[in-house]
Amino acid sequence: MFLDYIYRKTHFISEITPAQALALPTALVVDLLEKRYQKSLKTCFTANQIPSPLQQEKDSNWIKSANIVGINVRTIASFWNVVKYALTLPASQNSLHLLPIWECGVVQSLYGMASWHINPEFYSEELAKHFPALDSVEKQLAFVINVLHLMQKSVGMDVIPHTDRFSEMVLENPQYFEWLKRADTQIVSHKNDLWKEAAAIINQNKTNNQPLFANPETRKSLRNNIVQQLYDAGLEPIPATMAPPYRGLKVDTQESAKTVDADGRIWRDYLITNPTDFSRVFNPLARYQLYKNKNEDWEIDFHQPKTDVWAY
Repeated sequence: MFLDYIYRKTHFISEITPAQALALPTALVVDLLEKRYQKSLKTCFTANQIPSPLQQEKDSNWIKSANIVGINVRTIASFWNVVKYALTLPASQNSLHLLPIWECGVVQSLYGMASWHINPEFYSEELAKHFPALDSVEKQLAFVINVLHLMQKSVGMDVIPHTDRFSEMVLENPQYFEWLKRADTQIVSHKNDLWKEAAAIINQNKTNNQPLFANPETRKSLRNNIVQQLYDAGLEPIPATMAPPYRGLKVDTQESAKTVDADGRIWRDYLITNPTDFSRVFNPLARYQLYKNKNEDWEIDFHQPKTDVWAY
């Protein structure tokens, strides 16, 4: 059934649907790929072992002619299943765009990153059983990228300008975000250097100048402790917004806009003070402060990018 693919008479397996491809046993998929490419897939274990087909490109002009396929890894369950799915893609579909792959925050959205850790739900027990060396989601991702490069597919992903509001990125780099101070239903301050008050609280939790969340055993409890300390001080990152005017926030005083978390902390949603038709506040998210501003007036100066934030 798969001989045309093995002997390169076709660029993809035309006899099956994507759903059928996802159901293929790992042993069969590995056998197909190794016969087609005359290479043991064990050579794909090491990160960056197989170069991208775009490695010679000097700029982004290639994207103008690329035929990009978007893939929500959550929909197909694992990184390994991206390879199975790719077996059904013709050569003309030469680039894969993965939706966010990071550990999720409180609302479990792929776009609400909690940390730079890879989302553990994308781990494949099936792949680990076949290749015991691939015993972590990070190793499996590196392996899959190598295999996709072997299949002559370039791989890209989202660059997300926001995180979960109390993500590890926010707590490690409070200066890269905007902050407000709230007392019940009133914003009492959103001055431009309010991050310094947050940083002073956060820094009390550092040990010997080590990264805050270096210890995998304590990072979640430490994060919760810091959130409590910031909450007690009334400090929160300013939530992300969409559509003009983007700026100018007030507390939503409706009872339905109040959330009480598992630790008894009361959180409030926010509204834009003078909204237009499409204005929206993404209350669970915090956006990186990409431009300098006069925060007391909710104004952004798009002529003054914050280069340190862009570099991060």
